[in-house]
Amino acid sequence: MEAPKTKFGVILFLFLFVVLYPNVFVLRTLADGVTPEEAKQLRDEVREMFYHAFDGYMENAFPLDELRPLSCGGEDTLGGYALTLIDSLDTLALLGDRDRFSTSVEWIGKNLRFDINKTVSVFETTIRVLGGLLSAHLIASDYATGMKIPTYDNQLLNLAEDLGRRLLPAFDTPTGIPFGSVNLLHGITSTAGGGTLTLEFGVLSRLTNDPIFEQATRNAVRGLWARRSKLNLVGAHINVFTGDWTQKDAGIGTSIDSFYEYLLKVNMDSAALVWPLFNSLQAFWPGLQVLAGDIGPAIRTHNAFFSVWKRYGFTPEGFNLATLSVQHGQKSYPLRPELIESTYWLYKATRDPRYLDAGRDMVASLQYSARCACGYCHISDVEFHKQEDHMESFFLAETIKYLWLLFDLAVGPDNLVENGPYKYVFSTEGHILPSTPQISLGICPGLTHGQKFGISYVMSADIQHTKPTNNRDREPTVSQSHSVNIPGENSNYLQSVNKQNHENVETLDEGGSSKNYSPEE
Repeated sequence: MEAPKTKFGVILFLFLFVVLYPNVFVLRTLADGVTPEEAKQLRDEVREMFYHAFDGYMENAFPLDELRPLSCGGEDTLGGYALTLIDSLDTLALLGDRDRFSTSVEWIGKNLRFDINKTVSVFETTIRVLGGLLSAHLIASDYATGMKIPTYDNQLLNLAEDLGRRLLPAFDTPTGIPFGSVNLLHGITSTAGGGTLTLEFGVLSRLTNDPIFEQATRNAVRGLWARRSKLNLVGAHINVFTGDWTQKDAGIGTSIDSFYEYLLKVNMDSAALVWPLFNSLQAFWPGLQVLAGDIGPAIRTHNAFFSVWKRYGFTPEGFNLATLSVQHGQKSYPLRPELIESTYWLYKATRDPRYLDAGRDMVASLQYSARCACGYCHISDVEFHKQEDHMESFFLAETIKYLWLLFDLAVGPDNLVENGPYKYVFSTEGHILPSTPQISLGICPGLTHGQKFGISYVMSADIQHTKPTNNRDREPTVSQSHSVNIPGENSNYLQSVNKQNHENVETLDEGGSSKNYSPEE
């Protein structure tokens, strides 16, 4: 069945998937609601789920990266540095497990090194490892968290800084958009890819007082934004050398209109419907809508996603809206957290008991179909609930974390996120980063003007430490002639993007001289 190309066809799909289809499967009666006592039991059950998987990893896979829960073995999947342990640190802290948190931090500080001849994913290493180290550092170093380790001496922050510097060569491109992977020992990069890494790198800059990390990721975001289409859309894949889009499908992301709220994909240049496909990663969107204050749309979008879960017991990687069936070749559920995350945020915003009902269904599915001898398994086929011998680290970092937070909130929260002295930001990997004055109001010193391949390589000794005179001075600055303007900070730029042809963006070639090219070439 072809994707609809007419306005009527699009409206019909929206009606079926967002209005009619969810209400066929989503149970919304309060008669089956979760009682306070049951919420407490579910919270305790989720805690037991965490330790079943965490202990399974520590006993059978550690210090390898991830657990093989069916065979009770382990495998190195990212870099060979105890990935699951690092990714689980702040979950241990949330659960109030002082002993295991302290022991884990101590082991990592003494044994972990990044001077290894491994080529790793820049995005995954940043969100899982760098984010995990920074979150655990901020917890272990602060009495206000209730989890401070008396003997802790910034070991995790030192590791995070070392890792951050080893990732920087990935940003050494003409566009400033990073390569997808980098060798941690030699700094060799390969496989073009881009991502928004500003949260983790920004926190690292604030904690180390070195702006280079934040500046590199800001330049990457600027490089992507400067190459958006006339419709203010960005595509899926880009050539980091030329700035050309190699895949122009635009999904949920920057400058979203109502189509993306209802899970349709379009061409970034023409806005033509490409394929009415639900992707499980998009299930984070209702949670983001909540954070933006769009509660009504978030409820409707969540209903649509959860209707798929109710039908299969899990969300498949792909669901075809045209046929209302699992997309061929995308039948798996790798224990993803996105829908659970959105369920937590909607309950936090509304206190509607239907989201506790949803959480209960999710726990039941995981316990009945994904649990195995040493942990929890990927589901290779959501229609037959066939298990696969793999458990990614994000199951403990996100999936279990959001489930536990959901039911803990219902009981009367007893965790540092809800009861602590700070407001917390959750990273894309679910790591909690406190909005302390040092981070939210911290000042990165200004950069010198040395520009190369879109990022500024400056040594700490060359940094100009200046006291800011206004809010704009709080951000790292680069030479005006070499920087890409940021939307919202330059009125001339805002005016120019509304023209048919964008203004050229200036970058540097390898020799250091400037060259101009069009973002839409």
